[in-house]
Amino acid sequence: MFNSKVKKWRLIERDWRMPKAVVYGYASANLMTMMPEIPNTIFSVYPERNAVFVYYYSDPYKDMDYEYCKRNDIDMIRVEFGGSPFWADAGYFLPGFIVRWDDVPDYPGSLEEQYRITISFIADEMKKKLGIPAYYRPLNDLEVNKRKIGGHTHNIVGGKVWIAAHGPQVKKPKLEKMEKAIPPPPEKFADKEAKSIRERIGWIEMFTDREVSVREVRDLYNEAFAKMFGVELEPMDETEIESQVANKYTEKLTSEDWLLAKSEEKRFGDIPSNVKRTMKAVKIPGGPLIRVVALKKGDKIHDILITGSIHCTPITLLEDMEKTLKGIDISGFGT
Repeated sequence: MFNSKVKKWRLIERDWRMPKAVVYGYASANLMTMMPEIPNTIFSVYPERNAVFVYYYSDPYKDMDYEYCKRNDIDMIRVEFGGSPFWADAGYFLPGFIVRWDDVPDYPGSLEEQYRITISFIADEMKKKLGIPAYYRPLNDLEVNKRKIGGHTHNIVGGKVWIAAHGPQVKKPKLEKMEKAIPPPPEKFADKEAKSIRERIGWIEMFTDREVSVREVRDLYNEAFAKMFGVELEPMDETEIESQVANKYTEKLTSEDWLLAKSEEKRFGDIPSNVKRTMKAVKIPGGPLIRVVALKKGDKIHDILITGSIHCTPITLLEDMEKTLKGIDISGFGT
């Protein structure tokens, strides 16, 4: 489908705690922008423990139950990509790829087009090899019979390297813990027929008449990615510098300051008595949930916070927008 100039890519498969797995991918993508010896990579990672990963614009007090996860020793990490909070347990695994854009010049630059092509390709492979009627649903879901069996996030690092993380659920997840860890806001289901997480979530074995191993689905993804880019895979270890950078960066992405950065409490602190708070949440049909909390002082925006399951490139785009909105006069816009 795409024509990679480099015909051999690295394959990495690991049993890692989810924070380390996610940080490894981001560390490798950053290093790849600077070091030619870091190869294009397809990876598969298996979580050793229950984990929740939230995304760059997630509010941990609205998009998940932060305190529940702390009390129940659930791993948490906030990544520098867009998306909705995601649950990982032993029935889930994390496949993906890290690739230099210059090495695959015909790979589309639009996130929407990447999701459409890549997820549709995986869905077709599932139909052939597993016999399940999987299909792509915009913006970035893999579904079967209107149930989501995989979430996805793609992002570009340094304008040079695309990193993609896919998340198929193979076995039945621990639904009770998942519902408590990431209770979805009501707006999340505004454009979906399902009205709860139990109605919305599916897993591969739900739609087969046999047991399906995570390894079988792992092989399906590895082969699909290799076929899509026209490459051969060579099992290799991560480099020493990748391990060093990943271990160091894990501390940041799992720290409390980082996890809470998009919470109102962390962002605003104590709100002055002469400042009025307003909030509006909207689910875009076929797109993200966007939540805006604005603080109004007199006729001006005192401060503003945008959160939700938002995908954007560069990832700081909405933060830049918040800065431009602070202090503007809104007297002509009503209340």
